[in-house]
Amino acid sequence: MTQTLPFITTVMPCYNGERYLEKALNAFFAQGYPHKKLVVVDGKSSDRSHEIIASFVERGFPMVWDKTPDKGISNAINIGLAHLNEGDIFGYLGADDILMPNILSEVANLFAIAPKLDGVYFDSYSYLCEKNVMTYRECPMVDFSLNNLLKLGTIVGLQNIYLQGSYVVSNKFVEENKYSMDYELYLRLAKKGMTKFTHIPKASTVNFMDGNISSRFAMEGGFETIKYAIQHVGYVPVLWGKVYQLKRAQIRRRIVALIQRVRF
Repeated sequence: MTQTLPFITTVMPCYNGERYLEKALNAFFAQGYPHKKLVVVDGKSSDRSHEIIASFVERGFPMVWDKTPDKGISNAINIGLAHLNEGDIFGYLGADDILMPNILSEVANLFAIAPKLDGVYFDSYSYLCEKNVMTYRECPMVDFSLNNLLKLGTIVGLQNIYLQGSYVVSNKFVEENKYSMDYELYLRLAKKGMTKFTHIPKASTVNFMDGNISSRFAMEGGFETIKYAIQHVGYVPVLWGKVYQLKRAQIRRRIVALIQRVRF
């Protein structure tokens, strides 16, 4: 029986991403898999990003440049979702995410063999630019279940997972979410029983980490993660450990207040 290979649509929000954008675009279009499209959402950049994007459009690469000004990263992804067709596989890349060779072919073949899979996800590399160090980030070897999401937090970054596009279009990203948009989406999918995911133990991307992530970014991301866990599932004891991993006292107090409102 002939297997039908799926179309893969990848959404890339960009805002002043000139430093690594050209590398990211070249890596995507170097993929040998033919049934693909990249949707770049950028209506606000003030650096050379628009010039770089335009050069790829002019050369006829399979891409869409949506110039709608976004209201943040989650809104930008939702803008990009308008360009998915029924039956597409959804992927995501940041403007500083470099796709490894032949990843799209591997994704397509897995979905062709097992079209009822909910998703496929990979490990990744992080390149710490200031230290000139490449680290391997291995996903935990656990089931993609609601319990494990609560226990571990997000299991995989959004740039390293491919999902049935219909799931994402019907469960759009919460636009107030600035840091944990992937985790919040995973919680909703898991609650609906969409947990048939396959982990491929190899890296699909290299993420350029240029500069230190601020402690505020890390703390606010932790707060969002726990906030959405409570919102979707309610208070569960495993969350307490995550609360006290957060070193900033005012963030802990905000989370404790959330938990108390749920419990009492």
